[in-house]
Amino acid sequence: MFNAVPARHFSPRALVAALALIVVSTASAARIDSGVGLDTPESQYRDVYCDTGQTEFLGTISVESYFAWTSGVDSGSGIPYSPENPGLPTTGARWENRAGADMVVNFSPGDTDCDAQYRWIQAVVDGSGTIGTPPYLDPFNRDDGLPFYWTEDENADPDVGNGGLRFSDIPGQDATNIGNSISFEAALVQYCPDTMQLHWVAGFTWGYSIQDIVGPVLENFSWVNGPSNTLTNLVTSWDGSDTPPNYAGDGTPDGWTFTDDCLCNCVPETNSGMLSFAGISIVGLGCIATRRRSSAA
Repeated sequence: MFNAVPARHFSPRALVAALALIVVSTASAARIDSGVGLDTPESQYRDVYCDTGQTEFLGTISVESYFAWTSGVDSGSGIPYSPENPGLPTTGARWENRAGADMVVNFSPGDTDCDAQYRWIQAVVDGSGTIGTPPYLDPFNRDDGLPFYWTEDENADPDVGNGGLRFSDIPGQDATNIGNSISFEAALVQYCPDTMQLHWVAGFTWGYSIQDIVGPVLENFSWVNGPSNTLTNLVTSWDGSDTPPNYAGDGTPDGWTFTDDCLCNCVPETNSGMLSFAGISIVGLGCIATRRRSSAA
């Protein structure tokens, strides 16, 4: 049985980036399956703020694409080609008889004084026929010793992670793997390299299952109000090593943590471990943060 794996696992990263750009360019508006919890424009985006009073607008996270696809059928297979998937490859052994989902999300920073770095975290939280045993941080075969979805080079690439403002994934598998499924939890976080503290901004769950030969069925999309215990535990227990491909580590957590503080600026390290003034705190080593736990759909 071919394992259900996200696109970064079975395709070169350059190909993944190119495919995501093709998918976006094939439509003048968001490509959304309206039957999976994104049936209104309001449900396709979420505004996030750096304060509970919703006065400091951090930005808007929006779902640009979420749809199921089948691709590259061979003669006599009986598996239909999905017309919802005109931008993905339809030739070559890599894509024959494959099926999966497409997800593209963008974050547009607001007009604030916050100057944080952004990263994406994604976990495979459940599934059957997955490349590893859930739960685990995605991708399973790591590219570096960090817990993030994109590598640092990918994150900085304007055509891939776009400075942490863009997330895309095209998971797929053999379309005949009926009964296979995969469930994801993704989160946008603010990050200061001076610390190992991740500041949660927004997140959502998604996925798909192969239920019959007609094609995959999307899992209902859902915004979440904070990192799940599963995602939090995966991050805090992360023990990435320097040896690919799986970064099994030595069993000793590296020290990553989650917080719901809003990180505004990374500043030079100070001599004080914690300072407070005018509602602003210096958290950890060299990161200014203010309280945030507010979002509006």
